[in-house]
Amino acid sequence: MPYASVERQTLKVAAGIAATGVGGGKKAKGFTFIVGDREKLVSLDEDGPVYGHFAKAALDWSSEGYNISDVSGRCETSLCAACKEDGAIVIVDRATGQLLGGGYAV
Repeated sequence: MPYASVERQTLKVAAGIAATGVGGGKKAKGFTFIVGDREKLVSLDEDGPVYGHFAKAALDWSSEGYNISDVSGRCETSLCAACKEDGAIVIVDRATGQLLGGGYAV
């Protein structure tokens, strides 16, 4: 997926969540999407995470196959659950559109 497409799709998904909420009549509570290089965003050095980490293992979606181009089913449920949290940060791989996780702590 070309970079511009990933960024456009991420904005479209974020706008949809902001406009319609996260389900069950609940509003999203201030969330952020970070679109960037997967390898850098989840990189580790001898002291641990270089930039940040997923605060909860349940919010690490790197093995789930979720993609910003198809937010439906379990992916939509997971994404909306992450966007209910104050300061939720969702990571999207810029090269592929893969949703890597939520609850990213910087």
